[in-house]
Amino acid sequence: MNKVILLFLFLTVGRAAFGEPLPAIPKGDLKTSDALRIRQDLELIKKDVEQKIVRLEEAKSAYDKSRADVEAELKKIDEEKRLLDETLQKEKKIKDDRVQATVDFVAKMDPKKTAPILESMDRDLVLALITKLPPRQVTKILEVMTPTKATQFLEYYTRIRSGREFEMLKDLGLCSSSKENDAAINSK
Repeated sequence: MNKVILLFLFLTVGRAAFGEPLPAIPKGDLKTSDALRIRQDLELIKKDVEQKIVRLEEAKSAYDKSRADVEAELKKIDEEKRLLDETLQKEKKIKDDRVQATVDFVAKMDPKKTAPILESMDRDLVLALITKLPPRQVTKILEVMTPTKATQFLEYYTRIRSGREFEMLKDLGLCSSSKENDAAINSK
């Protein structure tokens, strides 16, 4: 039924829209040869329309399959993103728990023993610890550190968000380097 409607619509409206006229039917008496010619023309048009309908159905089927494939891929990507987000959240929590455990250890340590350990650690990690330690503990630790390292950590803590930024500012001369600090200390 669907094909019949499409065929009828195409024969009546579609042919004119595509610039293909329908066969002309002579007025008056219709000769057998004219009727046969018109019938052959209509058969050709019908075959053409049927082929186009088949191609359209194939194209629709291919489109539906492609759409289903894209939707499946999007669903897969969403699931992978969700898993990645969950993993990142778990790792962030684990990292935060480890930093907090380290803060608890450092808070219980004697500042004279803590200072040399912190001096040899990564600046970003030291910054994470300093921000979570009680201010009195930080003060005691900085008092025991070498002036060079204490200055670096204080600059780092006060003005800087990451080690990369610290190095960039130091290269630009906006943060004191350890050589400049050593020279200033030795001159006093």
